[in-house]
Amino acid sequence: MLFNEYSIIDTLSQSALGKNYKVSKVGSKDFFCLKETKKEPNFNHTRIVQLLKLINHPNIIKFVDFKEDSDNIYIITEFCNGGNLENYLNEIKRPLSEEEVQHVMKQVVDALKYLNENSIVHRDIITSNILINYESEEDLNKKDILKTKIKLIDFGLSTHLNKGNFLTERVGNIKYVAPEILRNKNYDFKVDILSLGVVCSILLAGYFPYDAKALRSDDNINYYLPSTLSKEAFSFVNSMLQYDLNLRKNAEELANHEFLKKDAKEFNKINIEEIKEHIEDSKIKINMKDNQWVSNYLGKK
Repeated sequence: MLFNEYSIIDTLSQSALGKNYKVSKVGSKDFFCLKETKKEPNFNHTRIVQLLKLINHPNIIKFVDFKEDSDNIYIITEFCNGGNLENYLNEIKRPLSEEEVQHVMKQVVDALKYLNENSIVHRDIITSNILINYESEEDLNKKDILKTKIKLIDFGLSTHLNKGNFLTERVGNIKYVAPEILRNKNYDFKVDILSLGVVCSILLAGYFPYDAKALRSDDNINYYLPSTLSKEAFSFVNSMLQYDLNLRKNAEELANHEFLKKDAKEFNKINIEEIKEHIEDSKIKINMKDNQWVSNYLGKK
């Protein structure tokens, strides 16, 4: 029993940064997620808690409670029964269909749009920070991601940013981080968009689109997408993986992209297993900084 209020049901995950537990609260039949993190001298957990209290969006994890002791802080949030996207991909062992990706992206883009409108930059958009919550036990057993609510989590690196201003702090996950952060340049809300582009590429292809190490020094970044993508999906990813900030879409623009507006009936009912077999041999190489060729490619689809 924690603080005479919460009983631990299960350990959800564990890392060097802390632990996540599935817990129940005394007097309640509902489950919650309790995140235990060791106190660090330079980490302002009060700021994070205040930020979480202000956020109210259906695609962002809901804050429930906060506790602390001499060694740790404990943030209690709503519980999501499907785990995170990273674990989901490992379980199903295949890329998602375009219809499934659209279902996920619509919700994450809506969450980012809300954050931007409220002057918040997330700065840690990665597959493990996107949770899945199934509508029913049956959907959970079937692993039907089309029957889920998607939730953005982990605001440990988030910060407020007034429109027109810039940030300079170098933070983020090296595999997802935007090039302007690695190259010590000022940045804004659009770092979240590039990170989302990496997530979207992983969902569609099953692999990272480029070698993140090259972002530090190489002015001509190449990324890779499967040739099996539709014109709309290809354009959607390309609008996020842009080196030039003037070409990279913001969250509001993404929300109106044709890929997210496409009717579910229009998606091809493709054989995912067949695509999985040859996807590695059908990569398209694109230059992130000078991708005039991409425009030509899209025009031919």
